[in-house]
Amino acid sequence: MLFAIVPAQNEEDRISTALNHLLFVGVDKIVVVANGCIDRTEEIIKNNYPQVHLITFKDSLGIDIPKAIGCAWALKEGATNFLFYDGDLIGEITSELMLLINSHLRNNYCLTLTNCYPTPNLIENLPKELVLPRLHLNELLGVSDKIGISTPSHGPHIISKDLFKYIEVKDIATPPILLAKAVKYGAKIGIGANIPHFRLGSRLKNGSHAKLIFDTIAGDCAEAISIYLGLPKSRCLFGKEYIGYNSKRRFDLLESYLKSLNIQSHI
Repeated sequence: MLFAIVPAQNEEDRISTALNHLLFVGVDKIVVVANGCIDRTEEIIKNNYPQVHLITFKDSLGIDIPKAIGCAWALKEGATNFLFYDGDLIGEITSELMLLINSHLRNNYCLTLTNCYPTPNLIENLPKELVLPRLHLNELLGVSDKIGISTPSHGPHIISKDLFKYIEVKDIATPPILLAKAVKYGAKIGIGANIPHFRLGSRLKNGSHAKLIFDTIAGDCAEAISIYLGLPKSRCLFGKEYIGYNSKRRFDLLESYLKSLNIQSHI
């Protein structure tokens, strides 16, 4: 059972395209986690996609928390594989999405990533704030030759239920931790598809938002390194603390939701 988990916040002009892509590739179920929406996102889903399960939060959950919320619901519903697909992705990537799914199932991966920078020239033109934290983590984990700077923070990715032998549901809200724990405990990981970032069709970010995203991922990578090395959790990397959007993550609402479903820390 492959469930797609779709975080959405004010995506009235994009959510239909994202859902149509997922329906086209034939996932078994879709759950949308709408959080802090003040537009017609929820109305569009209710009126046009009765087969989609909608979870609504009045408040904004912050980055990545909706993924954990949707995954918790999918676990209770019997999912064995979980595809994470942002509600703003409108690029025509259905062929690569099918490749991602097929690769995950065929190779029996626990974590299957998308490589969003598949050629060296794409990486060379990226800001160092984006590249270095990811590369540092992946090199420390010993997987950079295999996955480059790929991360579950970026692009569609899939995890299997088997990964919950090693992770907690709340780890999904800090995506690099998934990768660190998967490697630490010997879970099988791999690249399932190459989709250059510009083809994802994600919403364009302004400069200040992009900087906060970079800082969020850098801090997340620092936390992942801490966990991998068995050190106290820290968001410090290269002598600097990276907070980004982490302070906006509503872990309190996630914990309440997990309790309401009676979800254990480990499955």
